[in-house]
Amino acid sequence: MNAPHPSWPVVTTPAANFIANHWVASTTGATLPMIDPSDGEPLAAIARSDAADVDAAVRAAQAAFDGAWGALAPADKGRLLGALSRAIADRADELAAIEARDCGKPVKQARADVAACARYFEFYGGAADKLHGATIPYPREFSVLTWREPHGVTGHIIPWNYPLQTGWGAKPAPHWRRTPASIISRSPARRRRARGWRRKRPDGIAR
Repeated sequence: MNAPHPSWPVVTTPAANFIANHWVASTTGATLPMIDPSDGEPLAAIARSDAADVDAAVRAAQAAFDGAWGALAPADKGRLLGALSRAIADRADELAAIEARDCGKPVKQARADVAACARYFEFYGGAADKLHGATIPYPREFSVLTWREPHGVTGHIIPWNYPLQTGWGAKPAPHWRRTPASIISRSPARRRRARGWRRKRPDGIAR
């Protein structure tokens, strides 16, 4: 597929789900076209997933939670989220071009979305080791305290008009500091941009 503008990136990512650190075709093999709202032209294709694909993503995320990701110290999780923040910032122009085409919004707004997304991961990376409990005043013969624990895998449906800022940043970032997230419906081009970070983090924490 040819890029419609010299600055537009060409999307080459497969129309598949990214589950447990691997590209996986949808259970049915079906795909959906991604249409640029500004000109009605195809941008890319994504996997058309169903309940079986969601179940596979949830199982992968749960395995990460019970395994490597869950075993990481909070400070190490924070460093990985910080690395993702820097990777997003380093590719700001490319991501903004993809976001503009994906949503049909001005590039200026898309750049602001990229900056916000990077900032979410920067903030929550710094907060990963700062989830504290509390002691509660009570009669002297008792010791009462709170202990914060993650419940498990979270699922997110991404809005069409702010997929990068809210879908990648505001929704999963606070969860990834403690628990894996199962992400539903996002542009395949955007997934490709974080491939360097994926090599560093445990399998299963994103779909």
